[in-house]
Amino acid sequence: MASLPLPILPSSRDAAMIDLTHAARIMRISPSKARLLAKQGRLPVPAVKVGSTWRIAYMPLVTALGIAQPRSNS
Repeated sequence: MASLPLPILPSSRDAAMIDLTHAARIMRISPSKARLLAKQGRLPVPAVKVGSTWRIAYMPLVTALGIAQPRSNS
């Protein structure tokens, strides 16, 4: 599988969470499929509903998909 370039995110702490549409692009599925999986709790990492939108943690998602390596604290 070809390596995907990671989307560039702002450097603020708010960038740790992305919307489900962005997550769907990373997972290469449709936004409607991503919403269905979020409602069912079947995404690779947990999603949180904030108001009417779903949010998902960016780094845990790309790590779970094997796109990025987890950071070490050393």
